Amino acid sequence: MEQDSAASPACKKIADIKHEKFFLDLPDEMIENVFIHLDFINRCIMRLNKRLYTIEHEMKKPLEYRKELEIIGDLSSSGLRIWIGRQYDLVPISQAIVLIPRFVNVFKFGTIVFSPSQKEQMILLDNLIGVVTDIFGIPVGDDSDSNNLSSHFDCSTICGLMQKSGLVKIMRVCAPITMEDLKHIYEASRSNENFCGIALRIPRRTARAFVNELGEGDKMRSTLWKVTKTEGQFKMEMMRNDNVYKFYLLNTDLREKYPNLREDLYSDTEREEDYSMSSDQRDYDGYDDGWSDDDIYSDFSLSDSSWP
Repeated sequence: MEQDSAASPACKKIADIKHEKFFLDLPDEMIENVFIHLDFINRCIMRLNKRLYTIEHEMKKPLEYRKELEIIGDLSSSGLRIWIGRQYDLVPISQAIVLIPRFVNVFKFGTIVFSPSQKEQMILLDNLIGVVTDIFGIPVGDDSDSNNLSSHFDCSTICGLMQKSGLVKIMRVCAPITMEDLKHIYEASRSNENFCGIALRIPRRTARAFVNELGEGDKMRSTLWKVTKTEGQFKMEMMRNDNVYKFYLLNTDLREKYPNLREDLYSDTEREEDYSMSSDQRDYDGYDDGWSDDDIYSDFSLSDSSWP
């Protein structure tokens, strides 16, 4: 019995080798069918084999093109939950700083979602600038901005994210953004061949300046309005819905290439957990720029539009 017990690990190893050899003897088409049913971790393991890497890479929907990366800040600590598909790991910020750049350099994720909850986590935003992805999103936050994260979403950061991302969607208030910044973002989009669209939540004062610049100030007396301007293939929209102000910029020439472009741009980038909150909580993230509705409605100078 002892001899059988001692031999069992070796026998198991021999069996594993035989199974591996049998699998590698299969034609590429059959191996590709197996890949379709594997989760992310097992596909990563399979890619360690040179032949299997080539097969997976040449699939119509290879791993790096069909997965979403979510980096969700932990509310109780500076750690982050890193989601890939349905699986996640909770890692400290020190490990995430090393891990995330490696992930995004190895795989092209179709969607990257970054939802920070602590100031310490904002350092990861620098690592995500210039990353190639179809959609980069920062979803609606909690009902307060006690950590003052909105101050990090400035013009330089937004333009950096636009470099290699098809769509950029920041659904937290981009507190530093001014009217001049919107003009700069517009000019940057015109010279960027990768640009498809951008959606930003902006301060009230910036929305006021934008609408006044276009000579549409009379529309701001409602709590629900939309102002649109088109320049060639670029369509700009400013919207107000109660206390939420959003700026959209869309490259309409790419609608044929990306048939879901408008839907992807205009739908809010939100985590599944956010739907447990009320609509008022999701729309308002606690940022207040000090402007009241009376401030918005007063002292309009309906000048001729000088955009851009």
